[in-house]
Amino acid sequence: MAKVVITGWRTGFDKIRLTKALHEHAQLRLSDAKRSTDRVLAGDTVILDVEDNDCLDRLLDEFEVIGVIARRADTDQYAVDRPSRT
Repeated sequence: MAKVVITGWRTGFDKIRLTKALHEHAQLRLSDAKRSTDRVLAGDTVILDVEDNDCLDRLLDEFEVIGVIARRADTDQYAVDRPSRT
């Protein structure tokens, strides 16, 4: 099991896409995904379990696109600073 730490959001943040991404990639119920999104908007740090590192990578990729500031729980390196996976 992997963990993701969501610490904030950037200008242009898409809260609906965050809720959908948490529902899909973190396997949260829609109501829990919405609650987590609301916590991010309120400025709270949110730590979530993700099934595996592949799901975590997909989630972090999605976060970059939708304006979420997040990182793996086991590192101080934020998703925005990750090297491109080409």
